[in-house]
This record gives sequence, structure tokens and C-alpha cells, in this order.
Amino acid sequence: MKLKFWLLAGLALMMAGCRKAEEQEASPSFVPARIVSTYLAMLEKPTATRCLLAGTRCEAYREFFVRAGLAVDDQDTGKGRYDIVFIAGETKLPVKKLAEEWLSSNGVLARVTDVREKRMEVLAEEFRELGEVTGSAHLWMPGIEDWIVVGRKTPVKIKLSAMMDIFSREGGFDDLSAAQCLSLPELFASYAGELEAAMPAFGNVPGETLARPQFFVTKDVPDINWIDVGADVEPDILEEMVKEVRSMQIIRRLVLEGGMLADEQKIDEATDAWSRAALRNPHDPMLVDRLERLWKNADAFFRVGNFALAAKCYETYLMIRPNDWQSAEALSFCLMQLGQRELAEEVHKKAMRLRDGNEAR
Repeated sequence: MKLKFWLLAGLALMMAGCRKAEEQEASPSFVPARIVSTYLAMLEKPTATRCLLAGTRCEAYREFFVRAGLAVDDQDTGKGRYDIVFIAGETKLPVKKLAEEWLSSNGVLARVTDVREKRMEVLAEEFRELGEVTGSAHLWMPGIEDWIVVGRKTPVKIKLSAMMDIFSREGGFDDLSAAQCLSLPELFASYAGELEAAMPAFGNVPGETLARPQFFVTKDVPDINWIDVGADVEPDILEEMVKEVRSMQIIRRLVLEGGMLADEQKIDEATDAWSRAALRNPHDPMLVDRLERLWKNADAFFRVGNFALAAKCYETYLMIRPNDWQSAEALSFCLMQLGQRELAEEVHKKAMRLRDGNEAR
């Protein structure tokens, strides 16, 4: 019976690994980062009903806009003006031309910025282009290397109540749940400030340096004075919201600290920083992105039979999220393959206790 269990567990893990591999073929970004990017665009235009997609990777975002209730077109099917022009990947037309041709007078232009292996001098040109097209733009960082700039022709104040309403869009709950981002403060964890305020970073870092989020995130929490709190949000709700947004921003800086330590190969210190961040906000989008990477790496090692390195990834995952029963179960299987039968049984029992506890809730 035990042998059957381990064989079934191994098969399930291998199947999961294959699914994750297939999922990544369409885009280098993990699903949670794509979902959050989609909702950040809607956050800055909460009344949006129409969206135009542009760019070689834009199709990876279509389903999330559709489920949120927007009518979605691309450059081949588009007609008229759109509330959101959403760009991901390389475009046939310059960004300025896309905005002139498709963007409504009060709409938002959102461009996903993939900074994988992107030098600062290249990113500077991209940001300058966006700055020329938009009169007001904001930089968001939902992922380690998946950022998004959202801008409009003229600055406006957006109603807080309207922002909160995007979480009640029919069909969007499952996506937001999959992204582990179910509140406005959790979305605002990714806010890095005005695009204009980010530009001086390019003068402080050599152009050939690869872009990193810490170059642009200030020590102090950025002002969010472009939100109209209005009179339609209860004072106690508003006070709690402001408090939570600030808390999420502070925790994001702890996540970034962990990333900086990891860049220096100080893995134990980095893991400690991430575990402390997870205790306070396990749903930070950049932390979720980091955990998705760990799981992907574990799957890759598992598929080639390197159970030692796969086990190390699962152990690190559990140090950050100790209550994740699936990681514990995966670790138990790896340990069994490494001949550590007693420890594997112990970890398996822990995984089942965690699973049963989750199901009870």
C-alpha cells in the first residue's frame, strides 16, 4: 500500500510539473503576475468596459479581462476608442501611434514591462517613450521582473469606492483568488510611485546594469494623492484602508530586501527576510512570484530526477510558507527517493495534518 502511495504521489507531481511547463510556453510571466497586471490596469480605470490588446504577448492577458467583464479586441478587430489600451511584448506600431489611434480621451495606456535581462539604458528609453505619451503615469511592480506602467493623457483623481468595486466584478473572483490578491491594499503593495519620480534612478545606475526593482523603490512609502477618497467611504473603513496600504508597502520593502540578499548569494538571510514578510503578508504579489519560481525550479529538478535539489527547493518554500501541505508532500516524496524513509514518513504525516487542517477550515 505504501509503495502504491509513493508511486501515485510521484506521478501526480510529474503531471503537475508538466502542466506548469506548458503554462509557461505562452509567456515568461507566471499567472499570478499576469492577473495582478490586468487588475492594476483596471484599478486606474475602474469604469472601463472596453479594452484593446496590443503586442506579441498580449494574448496571455485576454482571458482575465474577459472574465472581469470587459469587451476585448485586438488591432485586427478593434473599432473606435478604448478605455484601456493594454500592451505586452513587441508592437507593430510605436506606442505613441497606438495611443493616438485607439485610446479614448480619458482612457489609460498600460504597458507590461518585462525586465528580464534588460539593461537600464534600454529600460530608460522605454520609460521615456511612455512618459512622452502620457501626462501622468504610475509604475507598478507585481513581479520580480514583471512590471507595468499605467498612464493617461491628463492627471485625474480616481474614486476609492470605484477602485474597491473592481473586486466585485462578476467572474473575476476566481482569478484574483488564483493570484492570491483579494484586497485593494494587497494590490497597492506593488505600487512604486510616479513614473516621473522613477526617472532619476537611471542617472544613479550605470546604463549596462541589469534593471532591478530596488533601483526604483524609495525608502519612504510613496504618496498616493491621486486617489479621491470622497464621501462615499465610511471614515473607519478609510482609516483601516490607509493603514493597510502603508503596511503592505513596508512589507514589500522587506521582500525587496530578501531579493537583494539573494542577489548577493546570501540565501539563508534572504529566506529569513521572505519568511518574515510572509508572516505579515503572505499575499504580496512579488513574494508570490518568488514562490512560483521556487516551485517551478523544484518541478524542473524533479522531472530530471535530481531529487536532492528538488528537495532543497521544497524545503526553502516551506521555510517561507510552513503551512503549505502540497510542498510538504512533494518534499516527502523526494526524501523517499533519496532513501531517507523515516524522515519522509514524518514529513508525509505533517503534510496530511496540514491538508486536513485546511479542509476543516
